[in-house]
Amino acid sequence: MKSCIIVGAGELPEKAAANLQQRAAWCYIIAADGGLRHLECLNIVPDAIIGDFDSVDEGTVFQRNARGDAPYEVVELPREKDVSDMAAAIDHGLERGCEEFHIYGGAGGRLDHTLANVQLLAGLVRQNKRGFLYGEHEIVTAIQREPISFAAESAGVFSVFSHGGKASGVIIHGAKYLLDNATLSNDTPLGLSNEFIGEPIQVSAESGTLMIVFKYDAMLL
Repeated sequence: MKSCIIVGAGELPEKAAANLQQRAAWCYIIAADGGLRHLECLNIVPDAIIGDFDSVDEGTVFQRNARGDAPYEVVELPREKDVSDMAAAIDHGLERGCEEFHIYGGAGGRLDHTLANVQLLAGLVRQNKRGFLYGEHEIVTAIQREPISFAAESAGVFSVFSHGGKASGVIIHGAKYLLDNATLSNDTPLGLSNEFIGEPIQVSAESGTLMIVFKYDAMLL
């Protein structure tokens, strides 16, 4: 499975930066506009930079590109557009054949940007792709019919929310609080603050979309 890292201009906490560095060697890397600054601080060269360049020094980007010594593909977007820089970056990654997306610099800071990026996770899973959004303490991902599993060594808490209406046939096995063929709605946080208890955990839904929020200490299988 081809993986893609997308780095936005938002906050890049220490844990997220460390996770990014661990993945960088084997992923296609896109800087979404000002995310280029984060990558430069980490001495990571992206494969592409995409944006309207309202949060990065476009003069430097274009000068390097014009000279032919820009080490990355430059995709300029109009300032007035119907998609965010992050959404355009995801589209670019999909065009390159990526199926798994790791989004950094897209959570925290402006709440509207964070919510927009959560919606992008839902859009990815509806295309049978998987996305992960990395915040300061938690990671968010979306699932539909394909379950998500955590190793017994996982620690801390996790939460499960319905996105975009109701999710039915919800199953949570191996956690402190179990669900069996339950229905979750997007106006009642029934799945908030579940706990790992030293057993393998699996979460799935028969229909609908679930958002899973878990700590960095959790270990996906």
